[in-house]
Amino acid sequence: MDNTERRIEKPSKRRAALFYLTVIVTILCAAAHSFTAAASTLYGDDFNYALYFRDGLRNFRDLTVSHYLNINGRAIVHLLLELVLIPKDRLFFAVIPLMIFAVYFFAARAVRAENSLLFLALGLSGTLFLPWTVFREGVFWMSGAVNYIYPTVMVFAAFYLYRRAVEDRISVLTIPVMFLAGASTEQGGAAAIIAALLFTLARVRDRKKLLGCGVMLFFLAVGYATVMLSPATSGRAAAEVSEKLGMIDRLKNVYEYSVGKDSAFLVFEGTLALLAADGFRRNKLFPALLGSAAVAAVILWALGRYTATGLVLTVALVCAGLYGLFSGKAERSALLLAGLASVGMLVFSVTFGYRNILPGLLIFIAVSADVLCGVSEPKRIAVVSVVFALGMVSFLPVLSGYAANRKIINENLSALGNGTEDFYYNIDLDPKYSYNQFVSDGNGYRAAYREVYGVRDGVKIFIRGNDFRDLYRNGVHCENPVYTVNGADYYPFRNMIEAEDGSVTYNSAEKVTEIELHGKTLVFDNRKNTVTADGIVTDVSDYRLFDRKYGNMSSATLYFAKEFYTDVLGIQVENQEKGEKKNAHTENERSEP
Repeated sequence: MDNTERRIEKPSKRRAALFYLTVIVTILCAAAHSFTAAASTLYGDDFNYALYFRDGLRNFRDLTVSHYLNINGRAIVHLLLELVLIPKDRLFFAVIPLMIFAVYFFAARAVRAENSLLFLALGLSGTLFLPWTVFREGVFWMSGAVNYIYPTVMVFAAFYLYRRAVEDRISVLTIPVMFLAGASTEQGGAAAIIAALLFTLARVRDRKKLLGCGVMLFFLAVGYATVMLSPATSGRAAAEVSEKLGMIDRLKNVYEYSVGKDSAFLVFEGTLALLAADGFRRNKLFPALLGSAAVAAVILWALGRYTATGLVLTVALVCAGLYGLFSGKAERSALLLAGLASVGMLVFSVTFGYRNILPGLLIFIAVSADVLCGVSEPKRIAVVSVVFALGMVSFLPVLSGYAANRKIINENLSALGNGTEDFYYNIDLDPKYSYNQFVSDGNGYRAAYREVYGVRDGVKIFIRGNDFRDLYRNGVHCENPVYTVNGADYYPFRNMIEAEDGSVTYNSAEKVTEIELHGKTLVFDNRKNTVTADGIVTDVSDYRLFDRKYGNMSSATLYFAKEFYTDVLGIQVENQEKGEKKNAHTENERSEP
């Protein structure tokens, strides 16, 4: 064999090795996502959306119309969510990994990746680096996944068809996909429109092509209008604008959720560092500036200066995107800027969490994967191996946490049985790997949970956990227990009042809770933390427990210190508790399933 044959054989073997490696990495990443999704269950809004198809198409229609008019305009997204939730959590193992796979499948085509399989392996591996906060709210919570991963899929799918239409011809699927991409969510639709506009600005000069672009943008805008012009969306926007939160405070919130201690600094920083390194192949000065910004961001982040960190990263990534739009890879740069815009628009909102940055993060990971696809062939095997290995090390605690939680989930399903007898529900799931459990809203989620799982009327669900102990009032075993935090006891608002033959009613129009107790009417303002009785307003914020370990303890599931009940409501706690302690053992034996 001569030297020429050896040189030909070596790249051939290397390509074969890379092919098999990327296939294995893709399968392992998909399996990791699938196993973790299978270990999750219904949380928060899942309970409500699982009911839409329960009582036939008429009920589905009525609930859908009400949702569109009163909650938000994401009609198509929620239709998909409601279909997935018909069999409760049985489809999670397939739906979540398929959506993640679809993100990078279409992203590879959108950015014209040099090696689609390599891109897919790198993208899926990059997803493993997401922080647990984003996994909890946006990936392994079905309501979050459909609201934030699916729209990102549509951003890439729409951009791919848009680019192909500009460069070749419009596909039969182009117009419907444009509409669906626009009609996904507020963030998703905006990102799709911005990416298309930026690509048009950078690359389209022919008038005929501009006309076609106008048609596609029109259908994107029509789809987006179905979301933004719904009565619910406009009402929500008006409510958020009215919130007394300045723009500086909003900006701080955005950066706290984006690059704060438990957020996705690594994704933002990694994207900037890779873009800087990639630029050195063509230019020295500009990439050096990006690299300096990346170093500055690391230092600021280590010092806990998250707002400053976010500002540095934002300016640097915007500059990188604009530079690349006109002198680099326009597809990648347009998507990068669209991803930044999807995060930036959160500054106009006061109601968001870690899940809201997920579309931007997935776009940044795709941009990073495209950069890494550009490394020389001899380095690709090493790059894939390192990214996958580090990603898996980062992800293993998440997989382990969800697996441990699944044991308790199965325990609760076993205790529930056929829903005909009182049972204890263990809420000792690791809160890092679970979202709002039904206990976090005693009115909405608990009622929906009972219906979803067929718990009969009158059957009591007693909450059990390491931080709780049973509560008895006037011979009544209360479903919500006493909650002990740092040695102090807190008592469940609704249960305490109802055990005194009182009532608690939430007034949605006034956004207050009306209390009927001992012949008196009191009003509790959840936002101001005040109780009004006989015209006297009492600040009760010092008595209230502000805790999110088990979810958002607000609305119906409020906990207060005993002084609130004795001093404000006139309910004796100490004397009652002494009597309860004497009977607790007997009552436990009777009620324990």
